[in-house]
Amino acid sequence: MKRKSFKLTNLILAVSIGATMLSCTNDSIENSNEVKATEKVSDLTNRIGKFRQDEEKRISSEFKSFTATSPSNDVEKNATFYHDLKLKSVYKERESFKFTSLQNLADEINFLVLFDKEKADSLFQKYSKYLRKSIYTVEPTLDYETAITTDINELSTIKSETSTGKYIGVVSVKEGVLLSNGVYNLTWHVGVEKHKDDLGLTFYRNFTQIGSNAYVNGQWVLYPSSMRPALDAYARFYGSGIGEIETLGFLSDYGSVIRNTGGKKDYVWAPKTARIGGTFTTTVNGNEYKLEGASDFQW
Repeated sequence: MKRKSFKLTNLILAVSIGATMLSCTNDSIENSNEVKATEKVSDLTNRIGKFRQDEEKRISSEFKSFTATSPSNDVEKNATFYHDLKLKSVYKERESFKFTSLQNLADEINFLVLFDKEKADSLFQKYSKYLRKSIYTVEPTLDYETAITTDINELSTIKSETSTGKYIGVVSVKEGVLLSNGVYNLTWHVGVEKHKDDLGLTFYRNFTQIGSNAYVNGQWVLYPSSMRPALDAYARFYGSGIGEIETLGFLSDYGSVIRNTGGKKDYVWAPKTARIGGTFTTTVNGNEYKLEGASDFQW
């Protein structure tokens, strides 16, 4: 497999995403309450989680096949193909579960930005109370499990828990750019999620995450790659008690966002130190692009 650095061409993206797209700004799906009234939130979380996992596997397979057989060696065309697949999956999820979740909305913004940045920015502004900017992407302020089951039409019923009026699902996060060659880069994220169970009891989970991105048309967008964190890559979290330490590694997988989540905690922990690095590769038409290295952090 050949290795070389990225070279962008000045292509004008021309893509038809299809008339099947269902914009969350235009549709109000009436069956949302009916769907969630018939099952526990935990059951709905499991069903949506399984759906999303299956879709991610399918998309990864299709994207790998496309990059292996595409006659073009242009990262823009590859990014267009990937974002089109992801957007169609976003709308497929919306149709399957009869409502638009906050996570689904965030996904729409992240993958719409390549085709219609103005609309993506408009959606972010409309729901900015429940979303946050995370370097190059948008994330819900709710934890993942809550975000995939929370209907955007019901966001106004969420009780504010901070002076800013936001329900913070991510209690704290440290993040930055790990490696970059100007066209392909990796971001790191270390933080603490806030959760509530079916009984309304609050608990917390620590997490580590790596994101993969490509520079297309003047902006960084999500772009899948093979992520192989070093065996000694970790983030260390401290609790309030003496000797309370949780050490989390970084997961090895293929995708654009890979997240590792720790065990349940009854109170907030804090990230203190980390060593983050590894070997990361992405492919365009059979050519491998590789970034590797590591950095130490202390907070």
